[in-house]
Formats: sequence, C-alpha cells, structure tokens
Amino acid sequence: METMSTEKPRIYIGRGMHESQFVLIKYTLFWVLLLCSKFAFTFFVTIKPMIKPTKDIMSIRHVQYAWHEFFPNAKNNFGALISLWAPVILVYFMDTQIWYAVFSTLCGGVIGAFDRLGEIWQTW
Repeated sequence: METMSTEKPRIYIGRGMHESQFVLIKYTLFWVLLLCSKFAFTFFVTIKPMIKPTKDIMSIRHVQYAWHEFFPNAKNNFGALISLWAPVILVYFMDTQIWYAVFSTLCGGVIGAFDRLGEIWQTW
C-alpha cells in the first residue's frame, strides 16, 4: 500500500513560482476598486430611488386585488414589492460581470499603453 505524501513530485512545473507582493497588491486593489464602484453605483442609481416607493407601498394597509385567488387574505402589498424589487436584485447580481468587463478593459488598456504593447519599432 502506498503512503500519501504531501511532497510535490520532482517534475512539478510550478515549483518556485510565486507572485510578488506588488502584484498581489495590484490585484487586490483592482477588485477593491471594482466592488466599491459597483456598490456605490448600485446604491445611488438603483436602490436609493426605490426606498420611497417601497415605503409608500408598505404604507397602504387595505389591499383589494383584482385576482383575489392569488392573494386571498392580503393585509400588505408584498406582491407589488416583490414585482418591484425582483428585477433590481437580478440586475444587482449580474452587473458584477459588466463591471469586471469594463474595469479589465480599462486596466488592460492603461497597462498596455504604459508597457508600449503593440508598438512597432522601426530601425533604419
């Protein structure tokens, strides 16, 4: 029976490959800026404008639905709140991908410009 060893085999390719602290700080800064931008934009553009309508809907006490079979004993307007907030919540979860695409494009462009990526050197 073989014993399990935590030692890497001698042919392990990634031996000795480590990221520098500066690279890790840049990576962390990228994600902190991305998430701060996302949370600030989402709060001020989608969530904050929804607070007053939500309070107004919740202040309605007696609700008469046309389709009473769906809400037979409705005391509050939770159906309207769910239909109001469901798209906001779905967009909230999906927009991280959009923010990542924008941020990675901008960061890649700036880094590529400073590294003179794609520049053609002509020597005569």
